[in-house]
Amino acid sequence: MSHAVASRALAVVVLLGVWLLTLGSVAWGDVAVGVVLAVLLELGWRRRVARGGTIGTEDGDLQRPPLHRALLATPALVWAVLVEITRGTVDVAKYSLGIREVEHDGIVEIRLEGISEEGVAAWAFISTISPGELVLDVDEERGVLVIHALDASDPEAIRARHHDFYERYQRKVIP
Repeated sequence: MSHAVASRALAVVVLLGVWLLTLGSVAWGDVAVGVVLAVLLELGWRRRVARGGTIGTEDGDLQRPPLHRALLATPALVWAVLVEITRGTVDVAKYSLGIREVEHDGIVEIRLEGISEEGVAAWAFISTISPGELVLDVDEERGVLVIHALDASDPEAIRARHHDFYERYQRKVIP
C-alpha cells in the first residue's frame, strides 16, 4: 500500500471515528453513513489542501509526520480530545447549574504560525467540539484563530492551553 493510499485510509478512519463518537452509536446504518461522509470529506479536503500551504507563514513548507508516527500518535490525540470534551462539559455544567457565574466571557485570538490548513481545520473542530469554546473565525491574513470562550478572564492561559494541546497531541498527527 502506497503512502498516499494509507494516508487517505487513515483520514477516512479518523473521520469515521469522529462521526461515531459524535453520534455515540455504532449501528450499521450510522457506520454506513459515516463511511460515505468520511470518503466524501476526505476526497474534497485533499483537493483543497493540495492548493494550500500553511497559515501564518510565507514559505508554505511544512514537515508532515511519517505515516507510522501519525498512526502511533492517533490514540493519544483521540484520548486528549475526549479529555478536553470532558473538561469542557464539566465547566459548562457548572455554569448551567449555577455553581459558577459567567463573569469574563469573550473573544480570544490564537496565533496559527506554521500550521497546515488541514491542521487549522482540525484544531478549530477540536476547539468547537469541546463545550465552553466556539471558533468564530480563522483569519488567514493575520494568521489567527478567533474563539469565543465562556471564561476568557485569562486569555494567555487559553492560548497556552491551545498551543500545548497542538504541540503535544495534534502536531504529531495533523500538523
